[in-house]
Amino acid sequence: MNALMQGPQEAYEPGEEISRIIYAAVSDCYRVTIEQMALLEPGLSETVCATLLATMREAMDEVVSRGVPKEAARAFLLGHMNILSAVIFEEIFVRQQPSLNVGLYGTEESRTGAGQT
Repeated sequence: MNALMQGPQEAYEPGEEISRIIYAAVSDCYRVTIEQMALLEPGLSETVCATLLATMREAMDEVVSRGVPKEAARAFLLGHMNILSAVIFEEIFVRQQPSLNVGLYGTEESRTGAGQT
């Protein structure tokens, strides 16, 4: 994500090139406005994403405290995070997955059938 905070438009491209070097592992680069960047950082990233991840970590720690081996709980949770993320963000198609319906109960996705057929 890149936004031109100040300066002429010509200053954007060199800034994008610098960001591509710094974040070389990230393949795509998007230009957003300063207002949009403020919604993304820290709003979407730390406020929402980090909070949900911390909650998931707490849940993992709880099942570990109840006897599930830590490595097993971690592998199980990370695997489900990958698959469920792909389904919820519509990167893969899933014909039916009752357990996903439970997780989305009461959300817009459960009412519209996103990720489902």
